[in-house]
Order: sequence, then structure tokens, then C-alpha cells
Amino acid sequence: MSDVWIGTCVLSSKDPVGRFWEGGGERVSLRLLMRAETAETFEAALRRSVMAGGALLEKITQVQTIAERYAGRRLSPAMQDAVARADSITPLMVSAPKIIHATYQIQEITWTALAPANDLWALLDGVQWPGLPQVLATSGAEHICLYTTTNAQSLAAAPWLVRLDDAGGNFLGLLQKRPCDSHSGILFKADSTLQHMHKHLRYYTMMPTPIGGEVPQYFRFYDPRVMLDALSALDSHLLAQLLRPLTALILPLSPQSLLPADAQITDPPTVFDLAEDCRDRLALATWLPDTGTRAARRVAIDQTSFDRFGMLQKRRAIGILARQLHDEFGDTFSTGQCLCAAEDAPVAAGKFGMNSLKQVTAMARALLHHGPAFWEHEREAHDLLHRTGRLPWQRKEDLLSWLARMENTRLPMKGNHG
Repeated sequence: MSDVWIGTCVLSSKDPVGRFWEGGGERVSLRLLMRAETAETFEAALRRSVMAGGALLEKITQVQTIAERYAGRRLSPAMQDAVARADSITPLMVSAPKIIHATYQIQEITWTALAPANDLWALLDGVQWPGLPQVLATSGAEHICLYTTTNAQSLAAAPWLVRLDDAGGNFLGLLQKRPCDSHSGILFKADSTLQHMHKHLRYYTMMPTPIGGEVPQYFRFYDPRVMLDALSALDSHLLAQLLRPLTALILPLSPQSLLPADAQITDPPTVFDLAEDCRDRLALATWLPDTGTRAARRVAIDQTSFDRFGMLQKRRAIGILARQLHDEFGDTFSTGQCLCAAEDAPVAAGKFGMNSLKQVTAMARALLHHGPAFWEHEREAHDLLHRTGRLPWQRKEDLLSWLARMENTRLPMKGNHG
């Protein structure tokens, strides 16, 4: 039984053709309504429809059924009409689009634009750069660990602050040689001292989150993917606090980078790019002078920011799965087909209680080869997915066995055409 769902969405499109909203803004906030069985299927259907129209669904919040949203209140005639017309294919816009103006600018530069300077810094991740403390010890660059530990194992996995002035000039060359998909760290500009930057940045390495309560969780903003996400996901006041001593961010791009739609980069990386193609690509982020003038905010990830980060992480996970599918089956299926299968897999797998990465991946393979809702026309698949008493991991194994049998059945037919 389906309900009519409503959510507040942030949509974006660089191409004017893809902007089905009025006002001309590249990025807008509005409310969309459509019919769906669950909140998850509502989000998936919205994402598909918006993408088919040439736009991008960046995030969605305040997802509720109409009954929940308007409990105890009377619907306006316009909303009553929208609810009556709602279907499960085309979302309806039920609020005027509000243009979102960016408080920062992102453009692309290359490593050749960087030179050793007193205001150039790197914040590096020991987890992603094995042996980093030893490399720094012989680099000649001024550096300090953001953690106060003296434990060698903890130091090896810690974030390290490095000044890239003339003394650390050689280290800048080492940074350039790091594979972009190692996500080893970020660069930034700040006219400050090592001690001041150390004190400021370490304050943000751990923050309370909605799932951890008051127990701080690691916030890995020195991962370029996370820092890019933070520019659009983190509470604007908290982001301003974090960036206050900085004048620019310089983030190595990779196939896993998710750039905001208003980034001034004409050919953003995609998950299907090779890491080598992104080797000399950096995102330079700058912001308006008043970004750091706001009042201090409690250092914690609020629910709205947490949901935004979750939305971006979900997009990244879908992209990684799509890339995995294309690496395996690219000779047969296009990138678009792999992406559609990856997008549909979490909801489809969830119908049968399968939610782990391996279980969703198995479902994605089945969707890619046999189409949406394949269990409705493949009797054996229907029976094994609906078999009572099976645990999710057993359903995953049943599905993989069925896929293998189906593939073996088709192999002789392929040979006949050879």
C-alpha cells in the first residue's frame, strides 16, 4: 500500500535545460511530493526522476507522509489537488523554489600553481599514508601531530600538520607524487603560526554526532572527500568556525570526489574516471570575507548536517558500486546501466531484508543482468527470495547461485554466435 510522501529537496543543475524550476538559479531548495511505499523508495524514485530530467538531487530532508506532515491541520486546496494527482513516477513541486547562493567558490587549478610559501600548509592522514611520521622526520619541513599521544602506533595513524614553506619545499613535491585516490590529505592557506594552527585544527578532529550522543566521534576533515562534503553538508556557522584562520582550501580531486553543482569546474571527475586522469587536478575553494564573522557555535555535528553527510556518503557508495559493476561487466553494460542498477539495489535488496554491502552488491548484479523487479518475472528468483526461514546472508548466497546458473545456461548460446 503506497502513501503520498513529501520532502524538502536541494536540487542543482549547471545546464539551464535541466532546471525545471523557475528563477534561473543553479541550486535551489523546494518541496517535492510523490507516491511511494516507504521513505526509501520515495527518495530513490525522486533521485531517478530528477536525474532523468537533467538535474541532481543533492539532499533531501524532512521526509514524511502527507498524513504525518499535516496531522491535525487542514490541507490547502492546492495541496489537496497535488495529493489527488500524485503518482509514483513524476514528482510534483509544491513550493516555490528558493535559490541557494553559495558562500564559497570552487575552481580548478593544477600543482604547478603551487609554490613553497609561509602561508601554504598541508594536513595529512597517517592512515592513508603509511610511514608518514618517518617521511616527515627526514623532510626538513616544520610539522606537528594534531594528537598529543606519544604512542608510535597512534602517531602513525594520526593527522599531521605540515608547513610548506621554503624549508618544506621538497615535501611539496612528495605530495604531488601521492596517488590522488589515496586521499592522503588536504592543503590550505593561512597566515598563522604552527602553534596556532595546531591548537585550532585539533579542536575539530572529534565531534559529538546524533548517533554517538555526547561521545565524540572522529571527524576526518583532512580527507579531501570529507572536506568537499563539508562545504555543502556542515552547518554553515560551524563551517565558518573551522575555516576562520584559513584563506583558501586546496583539495586533490579523485574519481570519488563529489563536487557541489555550483563549483566552477567544467568537467568534474566521475566515479568511472581513472585515478591517473585526476592526478594533476586540484579544487581551490575560497570564500567571502564575512565567512568567519559569525558567532561561535557548539562543536558538534547536528542532525541536519549528519543527514546531509549521510546523503553524500550514500551517493558515493552508489558510485563505487556502479564502478565495480562496470569493471566487471563493462563489455556488456554501459556506465548508465551500471549506475541505474547500483541506485536501485539498496531499495530492492531491502525488500528482502538484505542490507549489507555484499548483499546489496549481489542484488545489483541481478538487477543489471535481469532488470528491475526481476523476481516478478523470474519464478525461481521469486521463490528463493521469498523463501521463509532464510537469513539475509543465505538469501544473498541463494541469489548468487541462481545468477551463476542463469549465466551457465546462457553460455552455450553465446558460443553458438562465435
